[in-house]
Amino acid sequence: MKKDIAIEELRMGPPKEEEEDFEDGEEQIDGLAIEEDLEEQGQHPGKELRYSKEVRFLRALKWSLIVVIPVLIFVFTLREVKHRNHALVKNAEAVTVVDSAAVSWRLDTAKNYTMDTQYWMNEPRNQERHYYFNISTLEGRNPDGMVRNLTVVNGQYPAPLIEANAGDTLFIHVSNQMSTEPVTIHCHGLFYNKKNSFQDGASFINQCPIPPEQSYVYEIELDDDQFGTYWYHSHYGSQYADGLFGPLVIHSQEELDMIGTEYDQDIVVVVSDYYHDISTNYLEEYLGPDNENTEPDPDNGLIQGANFFDYVESRYLAPNGESVDDLQYSPVSVTMFNLDPDSTYRVRLVNAGFFLPFEFEIDRHMLEIIESDGTLVDPLTVESLSVSVAQRYSFILQPLDSKEDLKNYWLHANFNQFCSKEVNRNFNHIVTAVVTYTGARDASDLEIPASDWNYNGGQVQCREFDQSLLKTKDSDLKVPIVQNGSHLPDLKIDLDVSFFIGAYQKTRGYFNDHTYVSYDKSSSMYELVTNPNDNPIKSLENDDLMTFNEDQFMINLNQRGAVVDFVINNYDDGAHPFHLHGHKFWILRVGDTGYFDDSYYNEDSNEMNFENAVLRDTFNIPGFGWAVIRFVVDNPGVWPFHCHIGWHMESGLLLQVNALQEEYTSWNNYPEEWKSLCSAKEGMN
Repeated sequence: MKKDIAIEELRMGPPKEEEEDFEDGEEQIDGLAIEEDLEEQGQHPGKELRYSKEVRFLRALKWSLIVVIPVLIFVFTLREVKHRNHALVKNAEAVTVVDSAAVSWRLDTAKNYTMDTQYWMNEPRNQERHYYFNISTLEGRNPDGMVRNLTVVNGQYPAPLIEANAGDTLFIHVSNQMSTEPVTIHCHGLFYNKKNSFQDGASFINQCPIPPEQSYVYEIELDDDQFGTYWYHSHYGSQYADGLFGPLVIHSQEELDMIGTEYDQDIVVVVSDYYHDISTNYLEEYLGPDNENTEPDPDNGLIQGANFFDYVESRYLAPNGESVDDLQYSPVSVTMFNLDPDSTYRVRLVNAGFFLPFEFEIDRHMLEIIESDGTLVDPLTVESLSVSVAQRYSFILQPLDSKEDLKNYWLHANFNQFCSKEVNRNFNHIVTAVVTYTGARDASDLEIPASDWNYNGGQVQCREFDQSLLKTKDSDLKVPIVQNGSHLPDLKIDLDVSFFIGAYQKTRGYFNDHTYVSYDKSSSMYELVTNPNDNPIKSLENDDLMTFNEDQFMINLNQRGAVVDFVINNYDDGAHPFHLHGHKFWILRVGDTGYFDDSYYNEDSNEMNFENAVLRDTFNIPGFGWAVIRFVVDNPGVWPFHCHIGWHMESGLLLQVNALQEEYTSWNNYPEEWKSLCSAKEGMN
């Protein structure tokens, strides 16, 4: 089936109704002119009685038609306009192109998210790369048509791409120009293992946030062997849901040599769920009493920071008790990707959302996966790909049509509604963009092949892409085996995930029996560095592994090189994408049902992959499922391990890994600026 779209109609909108001009003193009713005064027509007065009933009838008919016909015309016109607009939405998802350059607050992602790989290959390594971020609130903007405030970088949305070569040093100069909100920047997936783990950007854990109207510089020395697709976002409260996120790419000649597949162009595609109100308004309700962990559903999804939203006032549910009369709407169209049929493309796909995974597909194209979370994998060709929150994939785009027949195609990012407990009736969960090839677009007509969208192969489940299909490519990154040669780790830590209604009838997320509440007067790492003998994180008597105070959960790992397994049993009905800062881990197994059994470590059980399990920094565990991940203790610092669903993290589903404390407390490179952030925070309290 093909859908024909008139480009000019899309640009100009439906034609206006023509108006007819009539002479003064008469109304046109079905071609009959009725004069106001019969006497002026030369009628005899003696005929007045004879015509009185007829006159009264005609006058009544006239005024009835004067009232009724405009109403009917208005209703019919409104119906036609709505039908026409609705047809445009359904046929094209507003296929008119988002012209980022024409709107000053919209980042031109067609330029900014497209990379010149050869340029970076020719750039010398071990360079300083400086990026300047002015963080501010942008009022009254409409990424999808509905007007709201955004938190942005340099006055534009979405945030810009950060690029560097492996071995470079990043300097991210952050100026917080907001008047009331603190801020941090966390580069998701970076190791920070050059004695700079205090630059990780996790609020109140390894950094105090940057206060309003103050500045801070993140200095991040990149590993020589870390490359791939990453991203950055605010790690203060729910702030990144309001727009403070962007892609980060580390280039490497070594990576190109290992991939083995040549490509000409390199582009980043950022997909995110999107809300029509600021996140703190939703968060207040979500963390309130008697909520039973009902996460706020998004209203829409965005690709490259834009999408169309089919707003109909009569059925729109205004967020957080607002009135639709107070809302503003201005239609916005979808993103268009203009590709060269003679080029091969590497696409770097990022889920920068706050809540939901999505299923990604491009009509009449296959996706050859080559990377997941910065780790190269053996090439795997798929039709569609499920991406959990915070995950990234790279794939080589493979058109099924011949070069001569390449036309225009839908790009789909279908958000999985089965991962939410309450459906928002506003939610536009099927998000689209258009992929068009040079020479395919006609000036007057655009034909887009449309495929029937069979969501997740017909499976109605909240699950991610089967991780067992991904195999780590680099033989040096195979699953570590402990010195005795067994599959058992040096240390196994059991973590039970659950949600309970606790004090004041508030729902909290728990690891084991503990729900995290940030120590908002300082940061854990600051206290451990500056007050090692007198800090608020007290040891639990007779327990060398875990330390707690009332609101903290910290796991102490003091043996460098130790192989550690987290065995996670999910007692919640919802799925959770977990992320460990400062590390990558091997996913030994994810189970859809039941719970972990120690017998799975036996070699003949075949329950876990000890050979070539994929190595990544974010994975998804299904509801009532289980997982085993393995990592090596080799990076000193205080590292969060948390669910990357923002609502869950804010509800306490987070713990801290305190790795090699004796090492990082002996460093003498802590900047005074880093220390002063906590001093400023103490002053604010």
